[in-house]
Amino acid sequence: MSYDQGALEGRHVSHSYSQNHLHVVFSTQGRQKLIHRSMQPKLWSYMAGIGRNHGFLVLANGGMEDHVHVLIQLPPMLALAKAVSLVKANSSK
Repeated sequence: MSYDQGALEGRHVSHSYSQNHLHVVFSTQGRQKLIHRSMQPKLWSYMAGIGRNHGFLVLANGGMEDHVHVLIQLPPMLALAKAVSLVKANSSK
């Protein structure tokens, strides 16, 4: 069996595609109503900035006075637990 070595070499290029979209919900401690409506728009933008600064995208976020919803797109090398920890720790300051 004969084959063209050059043709096979082109097929050895590995390609991978990953797209991780995750909907994360977390609440305030004890579900206390600590996120006042007047503060929410600033908090949502601040949370998007946290994602940008740490290498992941916050595609959408929002919530109520006692909990937050965040839709994030994670790169394959960043663990979900790490991303959630970054958002929670940095947004609660």
